Amino acid sequence: MLTTTQPLKILNTIAGVPSEIINKISTVHLIDSVSPDDDITHLVSTRGYHLVFVDGGVDNISRLLSIDPRLKVLFFGRDEMLSISAITYGAFAYLIAPPFDYASIEKIIDNIGKDFSLRSQVSALENSLLPKYIFAGLLIGKNPEMLDIFDLVSGIAPYYTSVLITGESGTGKELLAKALHALSPVCDAPFLTCNISGHSEQILHSELFGHIGGDRQATKGLFQLVEHGNLFLDEIGELSPSLQTVILQILQEGHYRPLGSSHTVKTKCRIIAATNKDLAAEVNIGKFRQDLYYTLTPLMIRLPPLRNRKDDIPLLSRFFISNFVQRTGKRIHGISRPAQQVLMSYDWPGNIRELEHILEQAMVTTDDNYIHPENLPFSLFKHHEKREQTFPSLHTAIISHIRRALHICANDLDETAHLLQISQSALHHMLEKYSIKL
Repeated sequence: MLTTTQPLKILNTIAGVPSEIINKISTVHLIDSVSPDDDITHLVSTRGYHLVFVDGGVDNISRLLSIDPRLKVLFFGRDEMLSISAITYGAFAYLIAPPFDYASIEKIIDNIGKDFSLRSQVSALENSLLPKYIFAGLLIGKNPEMLDIFDLVSGIAPYYTSVLITGESGTGKELLAKALHALSPVCDAPFLTCNISGHSEQILHSELFGHIGGDRQATKGLFQLVEHGNLFLDEIGELSPSLQTVILQILQEGHYRPLGSSHTVKTKCRIIAATNKDLAAEVNIGKFRQDLYYTLTPLMIRLPPLRNRKDDIPLLSRFFISNFVQRTGKRIHGISRPAQQVLMSYDWPGNIRELEHILEQAMVTTDDNYIHPENLPFSLFKHHEKREQTFPSLHTAIISHIRRALHICANDLDETAHLLQISQSALHHMLEKYSIKL
């Protein structure tokens, strides 16, 4: 008797499957059979099947899996080599028919049902845990290093102390600064940002500290506008020597002088600075003031690059996909396994920002509900490696198929040979040939 905890939705496309088999399966599963006028791909894309019986052409397998990578395909072949090749196209298992072996069908379906139930439970658990890994509504991570950073930020956020955030471009330094602000006692006060790079010294001085009179109308600078909130100075390593002196004075004495003014202005804001440079190296070559460096570094947080926290890529991907779906209404269920493998093998020089942009591009270009390797840019594929190389070789597929059969049969060689529809001597030969250990 089948023991799956949830009924599978099965599409039967094979006219020759005996009705007694369908009747037995349908006592615990939901079975649809096709008519000559049915569009199989339309049925799969709209009805959410878990398993499809396919007979004949192996090309149908990859076509169906491109619609829904979660789908399991049970292939009914007429000869052994064609059936084995079906595995390379993505079939979960194959049977050589006729005659139809109900016991093997039952065992395969039972295993698929258990796998589906487990995946459903894991998916539900991951979705329920996603809010747990969103820190301050801004940062995402379950990597141990990121969890340590979250704990550190929670501890220092309530205190009015300057913080330096370091890390490569795209690692989320501004988001971390916003988290510090959100968790601080002045979260209702302004949070203002200034990117130091790309501005002349005079314009930057005016933007930060304002100016009084002269040829232009008097304006308030960010230090005055932020009041007692948090001011984020991004790329602080780009500060000119004279502005470094002013920032040091603000950190040490709490006041500054606007352009054109003879009076100093007090400031009560907290400075959160960030840089992708090695400030210690900048100090050694005389480009950054040593006293400013030591004033900034007592509370320094270094964000790791994405290549050092790849275990967060699935979590980040799920978050970006969810946001995209909410913004656009386009139905994107997830990322196919081959595409996920490409994401995990890439080193992400642009870090999280690059991941977000690439996923958004892929979600825009995909024609169905999943992101596939062909939706990803060539830059993600290593050197001369082509997309087709993500497809398993026949050698790999055969090994995978034998191991799957062994798993289904709990390493019972007699049952495994029966399931594979080969003799025990043939099975022993294949185990030896492919160095498969029990």
